[in-house]
Amino acid sequence: MVVQQMHLRSKTATLPFFVLIVTMLLHSTTVRSEQSKSIYTICQMSPSQCLEQLPAVLSSTEPNSHLFFRYELYRLDALLNLGRFEQLQQALSPWLDNTTVPMRFRLAVLTYQAKVFHVAKKPQLASRWLNKALTLMQQFSEHSSSPMAMIEIANLQLYLNDIEAAYQTLRTIEQKHLRHASPRFKQELYANLAQALRKQGDLTQHLDYRQRSLRAAEAVSNLQQIGVSWHNVARAHQILEQFNHAESAFIKAADFAKRAGDEATLMQCLLYRAEIAHHNQQLKKAEQLLSLIDERPLTPSRRAVLRQLSQALGLTRESGAFDARDPDTI
Repeated sequence: MVVQQMHLRSKTATLPFFVLIVTMLLHSTTVRSEQSKSIYTICQMSPSQCLEQLPAVLSSTEPNSHLFFRYELYRLDALLNLGRFEQLQQALSPWLDNTTVPMRFRLAVLTYQAKVFHVAKKPQLASRWLNKALTLMQQFSEHSSSPMAMIEIANLQLYLNDIEAAYQTLRTIEQKHLRHASPRFKQELYANLAQALRKQGDLTQHLDYRQRSLRAAEAVSNLQQIGVSWHNVARAHQILEQFNHAESAFIKAADFAKRAGDEATLMQCLLYRAEIAHHNQQLKKAEQLLSLIDERPLTPSRRAVLRQLSQALGLTRESGAFDARDPDTI
């Protein structure tokens, strides 16, 4: 009887320790879950804040785990969305030859490397990496009926100038999946349809779908993406020579870009506003806008536009030179 009581007391004595261990494990799991949700929300709302928060999150995440690659993908997405292509290339480099990573991450690496080459005006290299990505995406789509995956295929087709195939893919998705689609899905679908329509020369429909993508972006509430969407609407107006509408939309885009820390979109807005001012013979205004531009966040093609416009106005620029004044006063 004494032995039984001692044995019972021994079990009872270990019970609090067992509960403590279980509680700690549950707490750790809850913290990781809450952390994952928090960084997801931050990265959906603001790419610049995402990049600020990710190093701390990654440092507490097991390397090469499922969460690790998810967070690394957030980082690649943020760098791409902010147009930080040199940093994006640095982030991609360790993964370019690694075929053991998850398929979704591998696909992003291939696609983003292609886009880096596209921006750098290296079409043959861009095409090679895009074809790798397209092959992998088609393999992935055989095992997944995800309409977002099909949008990604269409996006690759657009980069490869397979315009009709991309357009038909996107129209099929629109007809089949739009009714129950999320705002984020609609934003991506409409943005890609707009790009296809522009390449086909249907500029009125291009504007319409840019505006649809903007409304969806506003529903998502990502400041950076709202800024990009306003910029795309402004460009659509500019292409149609609706310059007053374009100017107004560029100013709205610049406001969102400034709040989101998106220097690339902000500089593009100044560049195209200067282009409009030059077209309208508002030469002093064009000069003032050009003086505000820091060319470093611009892509090579936009830097070329900047230099051509500067030359047309008889201006000389040092690389990266700009005057840090408030564009809202112009």
